[in-house]
Order: sequence, then C-alpha cells, then structure tokens
Amino acid sequence: MSYVVINPGENIQKYVNANPVDTQFYLNAGVYRGQQITPKDGQQFIGAPGAVLNGATVLSKWIKSGDHWMANGLPAQLPPSGQGQNGSVLPTYREDLFIDNHLYKRVGSLNELGAGKWYYDKGTNSAHISVNPTGKSLELSTTPYAFKGSADNVTVQNLFIEKYANAAQTGTINTDGSGWKIEDVTARWNHGAGIMIGPDGVISGGAAIENGQLGITGYKSNNTKVIGVEIARNNSAGFDDSWEAGGLKFTNSTGVEFRNNFVHDNHGTGLWGDISMMKTIYDGNVVYNNDKHGIFHEISYDAIISNNIIVDNGQADKSSLYKHSQLKIDNSQNVDVHHNLIETDSGSGNGIALLYQNRGSGTFGAYDTKGNNIHNNKIVYHDAKALSGFLSASSSVNGNNFSNKWDSNTWITPDKANTHWYFNGKLGSWDTLRAKNGFEPNGTLLPQKQAETLINPDGTVANTETDNNAGGGTGDTTTSGPITTNIVISAYGSPLAGVNAHFKVLIDGKKVSDSWATTKAQDLTYKASVASNLAHKIQIQYSHVGAQDRNLFVNKVMINGNVIASNYPIVTYDKGALDRKDVVAGQSGMSWNGTLVINVDKCYFLGTSVAQQSLAASVDPTLLMAEVFHNTPFDFHTDALYLLGLAPAW
Repeated sequence: MSYVVINPGENIQKYVNANPVDTQFYLNAGVYRGQQITPKDGQQFIGAPGAVLNGATVLSKWIKSGDHWMANGLPAQLPPSGQGQNGSVLPTYREDLFIDNHLYKRVGSLNELGAGKWYYDKGTNSAHISVNPTGKSLELSTTPYAFKGSADNVTVQNLFIEKYANAAQTGTINTDGSGWKIEDVTARWNHGAGIMIGPDGVISGGAAIENGQLGITGYKSNNTKVIGVEIARNNSAGFDDSWEAGGLKFTNSTGVEFRNNFVHDNHGTGLWGDISMMKTIYDGNVVYNNDKHGIFHEISYDAIISNNIIVDNGQADKSSLYKHSQLKIDNSQNVDVHHNLIETDSGSGNGIALLYQNRGSGTFGAYDTKGNNIHNNKIVYHDAKALSGFLSASSSVNGNNFSNKWDSNTWITPDKANTHWYFNGKLGSWDTLRAKNGFEPNGTLLPQKQAETLINPDGTVANTETDNNAGGGTGDTTTSGPITTNIVISAYGSPLAGVNAHFKVLIDGKKVSDSWATTKAQDLTYKASVASNLAHKIQIQYSHVGAQDRNLFVNKVMINGNVIASNYPIVTYDKGALDRKDVVAGQSGMSWNGTLVINVDKCYFLGTSVAQQSLAASVDPTLLMAEVFHNTPFDFHTDALYLLGLAPAW
C-alpha cells in the first residue's frame, strides 16, 4: 500500500488522481478549504488530530451600508433543494453563514435583519448582516460536497467535515459505493445530511451534529451498520420533519443495524427506517429529547428494537396515537420490541404506538401492522395522558385480528386507574383490557409510588410485594468480592519511522497490560480481577515512545460486553500527565501521554447476590445503572437522565 502525506493548502484530488487504488493518504493537522474528493477503490483518507475539511469561503471584504454591513461579489447561489417546514423556501437555500463558528439564521428580507440573522440578495450576490464584522471570522458555505462517487471499500477516518453547501437528501460524504468505512468522523454544520452511505458500509464513532437536514442517511444501503455515533441537533435549517429531517433516516434497505448510538435533540425523528426496510436492528441506542418520534419504523417489515433507552421524545400533545411517540410502528410487520426502557413526561409524547392505514404494499408484501411482539419492556409514564396501543384508520382492522402481542412488559404509572391504553377504537384501563383483549397476560402494572420502593439507596432490591406478577427481591445486600472483568479496546494508530503508537491499560491507576497499536482498528482483549459491586476507572494511557509524533485513536471500549464510545458522557480525556489538571470531554484522538478515563459505575461489575439475580423480574437493569450513578433514592424520570449524563449532579 502506498502512503502519501498531504498538507493544508494542497489539492487532495490531485493526489488521488496521481496515485493508484488502495493508497493511504494522511492529512496533517490544519484546515483544507473547498476540497472536493472523488476517491478510487480502496483508498484511505486518515486525518491527524485537528485535520478539517471546510466547505466555506472566507468573507473578508465588508462595507458599511446604512445600518448594516454587506459583502459583494459572492458566488452565484447553488440550486435550491428540499422541502421547508410549513412551505418555507428558506431551508432549501444551501448557503449558510458562520460568524466565529456560530451558524446565523437566514432571513427573507433586509427588514428582518437582527442579532444572529443574515440575508442573501440573489439579485446582487451579496450577503448582509447587522453586526460589525471587524475582528470576526466570517465564512459562507459554498462547496457542494467533500466526498462523492461510486468507488468501493474507501476509508475516511478521524476528520472534521464541516460547512459544506450540500443539497438536501445528499451527504457531505455522499456515496453509493460499497464497503465504505467512516470512522471517528465528525460531520457538522453542513446544509443537507452529514453523511450518506451506500451498501455494506460502516459508520463508527464520531458524530453527525448540527447539520441542516439530517445527521445520517442511506438509500438502498443494504447491510450497513451505524455504531457508536453521536447524532444530535440536526435539521438546523428547518426542513419539513414529516418529509425527511431529523437525526437519521434510511430507506429501501435490508440488513441495516443501528447500534449504541447517542441520538438526541434533533429537530425531527431520532432514528427513522422508512419504505420497505427489512431485517433492521435498532439496539442499544440512547434516544433522548428529539422533537418528533424517538424511533420510527414506517411502511416496512421485520425488525428488532431492543435494549434501547428512549426518553422524552416528541411534543406534549397526547390526544391521539397519531401524535408523537417514543416508539412508533406504522404499517410495519414482524417487529420484535423487547428490553427497552421507554419513558415520557408531561412535556413529551406518547409511549408505544402501533398504527394502521391502507398504505398499499412494498418490496416484501402488504404494509400491514401485524405480527408485532412488544414484550419485556419497561414503560414509565409521569402523567395521566400518555398513551400506548393500536390505532387503525379502518373499522375492519384492529389490534386483535392483526395478531400483535403485548406481554410481560412492566408499566409504571402515576395511578393504577389511569386509562393509558387504546385498542379497538377506545381507551381502556389495565384491568379492562387484560380481561377482554388478551392484553398483557403476564404483564405488570406498578403505581409510581410503589415502584419507587423497589430499589434501596444502596442499589439492592427491596423485598416488596407487587401486583400482577411483578416479582420482588429478597433484600439481600451485595458483596464486593473479586470478579474477572473482560475489557476490549478498539484502537488504531498512525506510525512514524515504522513504529506505531504504544499505550497502557490501567484500572484505578494500576497497570493491567500494554499494547502496540496497528494502522487498522482492531479489538484488543484484556482480563483483570476487580472488586465486584464497586465503581472503577478504566484508563487508556498513550505512552509516547521516542521523539517522533505518532497518533493513537480509541474508537470504543467494551466492558463485560457493554459498549462505551470514546465520546460518551462518562468518558473524559486528561491531556498530558494523568494529573486531572487539563481534563476535557472524551474523544477518540489522543496526544502524547494523554489518558482516556472511563468512569465506570458499579453496575458494570455486578456480583451474584440473590438481590441482583431477582432484579430482572422486577426492575430493568438500565434503571439500576441510573440509580447507582449517584447513589440516591430512586426516581424513574430523573435517573434516566443521569444515565444519559444530562441531569445535574445532586
């Protein structure tokens, strides 16, 4: 494999054209402005920490014009694309203005100028702002893409890709090629989607944040995986969220997997599979505070939705199951929904909604809402209006004759008498539905006050009788004897002079092992004996060797099978010496002697007490995880936020 070093200011495409397939390009730190890259098969693009592809033009010539400032002679406006919310055309315009890395809102006339706003005059190709630009950095996105093409097996790694003027329904990385690997890339502040990926691809680590339309999208992206990515605050331009906007949306794809992503605060749906999706897996994701649905599986087929935390998505209107929900299955069949924590309060949407309308058929048959199995989930309501159930637009179709099953779920409500369930055209109470509809024969209903007694402040399960097969613990205390812990670190390095990066693995400051990284990410496994039922710090210390500059990248860590990405809230990065003096949020790229510190709670190191064995019969382990994060009396709503790292410390 050829190895080529590129510096800022150089034309990346010229190097691509001059080198064969499978060449590895290493981009030194700095800003690469206006780059458009069409790779060849197997080529790799690896960024040093601080390497940025920037699609914006610097605007340095501003003149005062009355009560505002203007910049003339800008490039002609790119062709508009997409569909704005409520018919607005402004989101379809692809140029965005940034002042000191803050996105300004585009307005339709000079009269609307004000703080944080700008206007583009198509007639004169000029930009207008109300703030004095002196001493500020002003950039206008003008470049339509960063990567595109149909090459196969391309790798893009450890880059920031930002401020591109890509069209709606396209990514700044925009490929229909097979086998792309997009690793630890942050796509941000781009106008369309951050990333659009083809079949057999993998997007792992990194982030897709604050893009104009979507974070990540895919079309006919069979067998692609999205793993451990932060997908947040997308649809900043204000596209129509019922059309295609929000966190992630894939369509017409088979065998896609969305695992262990942190999907939050998107202006639209969090995770959305639409139109003939088949064999889709949504597993281990945290989906929080998105404006519309949390997870939405629409006019599609077989899927598994499991082990997710889906909390506080949607708006407060719970008047119908047509409204926003934590989890919505619309005209889709054979979806297995299990072991999720679903939680909603007075300011967010419904729980689990199954909807049927006559929407025709697709690749694998009729779009029917049938054969879905909702079981072994924990659903927590904080007000009397939240709904779950089945809503049909046809009087001849209901949840019973479409063979959907609801069983062995635990429901926690403010009051046992509330009518939280909608079936066969009417609301029903727990007792009524269980008696007549075969609903939840082995399910559990817990009033919230009773549920709060199930966990003691020390994390053990109380010996409490519960209604309707709730089960209960024995109250046994936990132990802190040694247990064997499996640690798997996914890491790679960039070598110099034939020597790659070296790192140490420590637990609570004591060395467990050390390893040399390789140029391709690999999973390295370590075993250590630690005290059970106690919190520990897992530390990955880049022990730089020699006087040459190498780089270490840690994608994720698995602790006893639980995946923790480098940018999760419980991860910090201690720059330089391990002295807690220069600590920032967790990240993948590491510098000389920096240490990635994972503050791992005791729930990752559970022993085998009777109380813990009985936990599965009464309370979801994710709730226990949230509880022991701060070791205070249990609160179902607040503790889920602790698990996400979104609530303040006690």
